[in-house]
Amino acid sequence: MERVDKYQVFVQKKEKGASSATQAISLIDNTDETSINSKSLEQSTLMFDDNDSQNGLFGDLVMGDTADDIEGARMDLQYASMGDVEADEVKTYYPGPDTVRNMSFLVRATDGNGGYSPYAMLRVNDLLSQIPIRVSLHTGNLRGKKPEGGIELLKYEAVGYVNMADGTIRKTRRMFDFDKATTSTRISIQFDRENGGYKNRKETLIWEVPCTIKGTAMQDKVSIPATDYPTIDALKKGFDEADSQLDKENPGTGLLPVVDDSDVDWEQLAKDMAVETATTMPDLSSVGIKVKGTDELVKYLGANLLAGNRRINVAHYVGAQDADQSGTLQRAFQEAVAQNPLTFCAYTCSMTVRPDGDGNEPVVEVFAGMKLQKKEDYLKERDKVLGVVNAWVKEAGTNPKDQVAYFHNKIIDSFRYDHAVFKDGKSNRLAETEYTASALALEVAGTDDAYIVCSGYAQVMQALLNQAGIESWYVTGNVIDPTIPADNSGHAWNVVNTGEGWTAVDVTWDDSEDGPAQTEFLMVPFDQGRMANRTYDTDSLPANVISGIVPERMVRADDGSSF
Repeated sequence: MERVDKYQVFVQKKEKGASSATQAISLIDNTDETSINSKSLEQSTLMFDDNDSQNGLFGDLVMGDTADDIEGARMDLQYASMGDVEADEVKTYYPGPDTVRNMSFLVRATDGNGGYSPYAMLRVNDLLSQIPIRVSLHTGNLRGKKPEGGIELLKYEAVGYVNMADGTIRKTRRMFDFDKATTSTRISIQFDRENGGYKNRKETLIWEVPCTIKGTAMQDKVSIPATDYPTIDALKKGFDEADSQLDKENPGTGLLPVVDDSDVDWEQLAKDMAVETATTMPDLSSVGIKVKGTDELVKYLGANLLAGNRRINVAHYVGAQDADQSGTLQRAFQEAVAQNPLTFCAYTCSMTVRPDGDGNEPVVEVFAGMKLQKKEDYLKERDKVLGVVNAWVKEAGTNPKDQVAYFHNKIIDSFRYDHAVFKDGKSNRLAETEYTASALALEVAGTDDAYIVCSGYAQVMQALLNQAGIESWYVTGNVIDPTIPADNSGHAWNVVNTGEGWTAVDVTWDDSEDGPAQTEFLMVPFDQGRMANRTYDTDSLPANVISGIVPERMVRADDGSSF
């Protein structure tokens, strides 16, 4: 060519392991310069400027787009996400040139008149381990437990981790800019659970120090309590000492060798983390848990939740073409968790409906919070609470009325109302605990942590009634009283039938807090005294069921909050 007008730079990508067929060729630059810096391409390839990223172009082009994406697999396996994690998808997990797409740069010159030079090609897979992509956030298994303070905390924070273009993680240092350090305030609160509000409010000064990641252009920030380092000079001196100790422990500069996780059995870990799809009714007879529900779908969902299953195929009960499929399943799920308190799901779970991966059969997926999400963790908590339930049932004797009265008094003796959670007609989300509205509170019955609200009282009561074999339901509704603000009227209690007809039990309102248990709301008729001024919702029981128990005029279709 007589004259070179522009250089066109392309990226050629191939699927992992592909030897010939090209997946795609993308033009990434059209320049009159004889060299390019990938950083200059960032704005054209990223939706927004992300200081945690560098060379995002390579990350998008090189990382795979199938189920064994390296960073995606790492996150799934570390956090046991709801995503499908299959063992055969991570057999070649350990990152390297063979676990990402084959990638080459193609460059050709143009004279501006339609003339082109031959392509020059550079295969870059062998360079990917040297190209930083982004600050690696998912390194909890590599970093270990965070120290509380002192020089060990500074050593912990002085180290950074970077995801490279081939999926590996490299360990490096953070370079701090103390001149741009700012402060913030961290607030911790000790709640006054007896009277509402809080007892103590503590403010801790926090240093917010910006930094860059050594060997990259990426920016980061660390937060250090000022408890041990009251001035920025003291903090700077502390980090100097931390760097000095790190240099002695691990000499070297720049990006250190790839963090070695090759000895991790990723295939076994995938098997451990996999969430199986339940397709049959679990047999709970070996643990003696009784399942409640007004129809077979509710019982099926309840039994699977009680067995620790978090992905449940419901094709036997709801057709794939059911016009109200999601609504039907949502209503059944609400009843299942409300009437089976040992699922611990009533106020802490969410559910979605999706087609089965191999077909269109509907599957219910449940997220139950990190503590109860893994099956073995949930079963451990369930059996611990079940032991308390069975002990109380044994203590209560065999006469149904005596059992109800015993449970009523035992709950009042073992728990206190959590005024910090429910104050001034509003729920204080900051004060809520895992026990607030759950039968999980039986773990801490009689201790300083035994604070619950009305839904907690009623869930604990229902768990006991279920195991005792007493006909009963957990109900929610509203209290109609001119002295109670409308936004403070949502409530939860129980209805029971000991063989002499249905009555109401409201443990919460019989808890005098300062004296012995009251009996105004212990097995009373629905139209008696203050119990008569209530409505019953249909969020935990179908309307046709609750209207067969209480006067139909007291049933309302909309849901109420239940504190």
